[in-house]
Amino acid sequence: MLKGYPLHIRDQEHRAELLRDCRYFHLRGLEQKLIAHEISYNLERQRSEICLRLEDVKPSGVSFVSDVRHSEAPASGGWVNYARPFVDDTSYEMILEISGESMVVDLKDMRADFQGLTKARVSSLFQVVANKMNLPTNAPLGLMMLSGGQSAQPASPGHTPLSEDRVKIRIERTADILLDGEPYEVDWTGLHGRMQAPVTFETNTDSEAMSETASAHGLSRTSSFGGIQHQRPQRQGSVSSDSAALQTHSHLSVPPMPTTRMHSGAPLNKKRKRQDSVESLGDWVVRRGQWRLRVQPSPQDVLRGGYEIVFVAVKLDAYSEERARNARRSFLS
Repeated sequence: MLKGYPLHIRDQEHRAELLRDCRYFHLRGLEQKLIAHEISYNLERQRSEICLRLEDVKPSGVSFVSDVRHSEAPASGGWVNYARPFVDDTSYEMILEISGESMVVDLKDMRADFQGLTKARVSSLFQVVANKMNLPTNAPLGLMMLSGGQSAQPASPGHTPLSEDRVKIRIERTADILLDGEPYEVDWTGLHGRMQAPVTFETNTDSEAMSETASAHGLSRTSSFGGIQHQRPQRQGSVSSDSAALQTHSHLSVPPMPTTRMHSGAPLNKKRKRQDSVESLGDWVVRRGQWRLRVQPSPQDVLRGGYEIVFVAVKLDAYSEERARNARRSFLS
């Protein structure tokens, strides 16, 4: 591969063996070529992107790109970019993939908690971004020396200048969501954006019967699962931690579906029905998620440098109840 010949990687085990050999022989550039990644050009955003896993991120490849062209000043915010060391001559907008069921999303407050090694890696990444932006530390020097230095503190995003212990997240219209094994649609009819899951039924006959009621309420059927969801308006919007507190005052959502409907003299049996309020959705455990890292001004948090990092959802595979997790289990062979 160093001579330019193509290499076909058979599976993840094969890739892990090759990466282990590269680290043993200190072939850093070859290692960066072999890590799982994808580089593409996003026509909608007019930017080149690189998607890679959290554990493959190297501090030397991380950079901050301001929204203002030809300026390194973060006055108006910007995005975290990445370039593979020893390989890439230019940086790309980074899409971070986090897996292993180590991320819990609180949809009420639009915050995320990380567990175990993932929390330490996210904290380290935030500190690297803060160093690239030349942001001051959020603790006095004397206090840090008395406590044994910054390395003696437990790993947490809250110990960096760019976040609190629970990281802010944002879910926009462009996010692709798979919840409990089914596609999940976001309802944007609310004033600040509310989330509505599809409703599934036992049989196709029941689904067709309910489509009449859906038409009466101005709803549309889901093509893949026979569910019913709210129609999306044309305006743009997002679900963010700043707007979550105001969602309880929204009265623009479509009236909820009736719990039962008589069909052939008997009520319909539905597999499940979710409430349309964000507060009732609870927490999601993200099995695998892809996020962009947005750096934006935070004037109310002067002690942390006046900036914060927000995880912007790109693609999520999550579950909201343990039953969905158990459904994906397989018996031992």
